[in-house]
Amino acid sequence: MSEFTFNPAEVEVTKKTYDPIPPGTYLVMITSAAVKSSRSGEGRYLLIVYSLKNNPEYNGRKVFERFFFQGTSEESMRISREQLKNLCVAIGLGNSVIDNPSMFIGYSLAIKIIIDEAKSGYKADNKVVSHYPY
Repeated sequence: MSEFTFNPAEVEVTKKTYDPIPPGTYLVMITSAAVKSSRSGEGRYLLIVYSLKNNPEYNGRKVFERFFFQGTSEESMRISREQLKNLCVAIGLGNSVIDNPSMFIGYSLAIKIIIDEAKSGYKADNKVVSHYPY
């Protein structure tokens, strides 16, 4: 007799949807942080990936936030620096010098998200608008 038996015909696959998460404030953990290049190749940004937690309906869903720091408009970089400072304060790194993106990984916080409507060929997506200590 086999130690393992599996019949895929007996399993109903749940169809996952990746529609934007409804606007609101959610508890998250930072699960990834990395410096990336923009699609044009002219800019660079810090990509933070949040995983929702303690939420039965959206547990494990990801929300992405980009903080531009090179090659974009001065206004865009100013806004990114302010938002990044808010994130640092929310996770207790407000007085730290961040010299490695991995320093963000593992921190929990609450984020407020909205839906950024579809435009310019991009689908609607979530946008982080506030960061709060947990």
